[in-house]
Amino acid sequence: MERFSTSNRQMTTRKLYGLKRVNIANFPHLHSRSASNLSYLMAKECGLSDREAADVRLGAYLHDLGKIAISPKIINKPGPLNKNEWQDIFMHPSIPLYILIQLFRFVFGHFVRLIDSYFYPSH
Repeated sequence: MERFSTSNRQMTTRKLYGLKRVNIANFPHLHSRSASNLSYLMAKECGLSDREAADVRLGAYLHDLGKIAISPKIINKPGPLNKNEWQDIFMHPSIPLYILIQLFRFVFGHFVRLIDSYFYPSH
């Protein structure tokens, strides 16, 4: 994100924070907000710049984004989870990467091709 202008960076950050509000049942908003604030404070304590600490804060806020693919019945289950439910929970950290890969394929797949590690428009 280094090449983003400050206004593009701020707009993107606002949109990413907004993602978590799409399905409140799957996202413990208070937990995410607390994790992001604590992460920011720890990053500053470790000597990171304001911009770096803000990136840490955003990452912490989105750390449970993969729960979008987990059934709310599992997320909100009042009792202990069974083995299959735990397997679903353990998958949530990898789900955002899968989403990004699919999005990348969708957006770029129809008009670019990879040649010698560079992207060129397809003909």
